[in-house]
Amino acid sequence: TGCRGELINKEIRVRVFDAEEQLIIDDLYSTGHDGFIGMFLTKGQAYRVEVSYDDLTSVFLIDENTNQTCYTEVQLG
Repeated sequence: TGCRGELINKEIRVRVFDAEEQLIIDDLYSTGHDGFIGMFLTKGQAYRVEVSYDDLTSVFLIDENTNQTCYTEVQLG
């Protein structure tokens, strides 16, 4: 594909919380040669996702009714 993230081969922290704000994932992921990570979450559930690199963090929500399977617009700030 033609998509390429800005952080190539970097370790990022990903924390995922369920709808009850329970921490269900807290791990480091490598962005790989394309600058993206791959992870699987159960469809039909709501999540809050925190992505961190160095001192930068982005938080975004995944709605339980979404059909979106890729989140390429996440920007660290």
